[in-house]
Amino acid sequence: MTDTEPTTTTTPAELAVAAEALWRSIHAGDVEAVLASFDPNITWVNDETGGPWAGTFQGVDAVAGMVLEFQLFFDGTFAQEVIDIATSGRRIVSLVRESATKHDHEFANESIWIAEIVDGRTTSMHTLSFDPEPARTFWAAVDNDVPV
Repeated sequence: MTDTEPTTTTTPAELAVAAEALWRSIHAGDVEAVLASFDPNITWVNDETGGPWAGTFQGVDAVAGMVLEFQLFFDGTFAQEVIDIATSGRRIVSLVRESATKHDHEFANESIWIAEIVDGRTTSMHTLSFDPEPARTFWAAVDNDVPV
């Protein structure tokens, strides 16, 4: 570890409990609790399966806006199933199955979400798909429906 690398006193077991609580908040739609778990300067990176929301979002407001737009695009059909969670002293890795529909087109994506935690807050999140082809097919099919 270098002198500039953040440290943590959180154990993997403590992070696992925090991760499960965060996913419960997400599934319950408790936006306030979810946003409170983020560092104000969070960096969120979606891979190409995020379609128009692929790329980097910096700060809580940008992340909140991205998530809201994504949810609104799917008209309430977007769902996530957490398959597994692994933790270290600084990271939470969640295996997530995502699904939704838009105009009879099915969105399906199995991905990992890698969160870095410093001082109890998420400082970065990266979403990475195991197999991006189904999402590519979906985004190509709904291209005219995607907001500009």
